[in-house]
Amino acid sequence: MVYVGFGFLMTFLRAHSWTSIAFNWITAAWAWLCAGLWIGLWERVWHNHFEHHPIELTIRSMIDADFGAATVLITMGALLGKVNAYQLLFVATVETCFAALNYTLTYTVYGASDIGGSMWIHCFGGLFGLMCSWAYKNPKESEQKLAMSSYHSNVFGFIGTLFLWLYWPSFNGALQVGNNKQRAIINTTYSLVCSSFSGLIMSMVLHKGKMNIE
Repeated sequence: MVYVGFGFLMTFLRAHSWTSIAFNWITAAWAWLCAGLWIGLWERVWHNHFEHHPIELTIRSMIDADFGAATVLITMGALLGKVNAYQLLFVATVETCFAALNYTLTYTVYGASDIGGSMWIHCFGGLFGLMCSWAYKNPKESEQKLAMSSYHSNVFGFIGTLFLWLYWPSFNGALQVGNNKQRAIINTTYSLVCSSFSGLIMSMVLHKGKMNIE
C-alpha cells in the first residue's frame, strides 16, 4: 500500500509521474525509519520506560512505523510539485516526530479506538500537508501550468487507487486480533464493495449512462 498504492496514486500530475514514484519511494523509506524511532521515544517519555526497555523490533512496531510513513505520504500529496526531495525528507523527519507523539497520546495514553487511523494518520497527515503547503511559497506561474493531469497520468493514478482499494481491509485489520480482526476486515470489505458499486452507478446516472471514473 505504501510503496505501490501511494506511489502510483501520486502520478496524477502529468509532469511529475516518474518523480512522484521516486519521491514516494525515498520519503516512505525514510519516514518508516524515523517513525519507528520516534514512536519508541515517545512511548518511553510518557510511560517512563527508558531504563532497561530498549526499543523492540517487532511486527507491531514495523506496522506502526508503516502507518507513520503513510501519514507523511498523505502530506506529500498536498506538496507534490512544490517541493524537492530534500525538502520532503525534512518534512518527513519533523512530521514523524509529531505524528508519533499524536499516536502515543491518543492510543497508549488516552486509549482512543482508531482502528483505521482516521485521527492520527489521515486527519493529521492531511492537516499537516495543508499547513506545509500554506507556509511554502507558491510556485512560479510557469510551474503552475504543469500542475495538471493527463490521460496517462490519470490511468497510472488509478492503478494506485485500485491497489489501495484492494488492500484496505488489511490496513484496517492489521493491528487487530481474533474477532476484532475478522469484524474489521468484513466491515471494510463490504463498505468498499457497496460504496464503489453505488458510486459508479450514480456516476452513470449523472452522466447519461457513462461512467466518469475521475
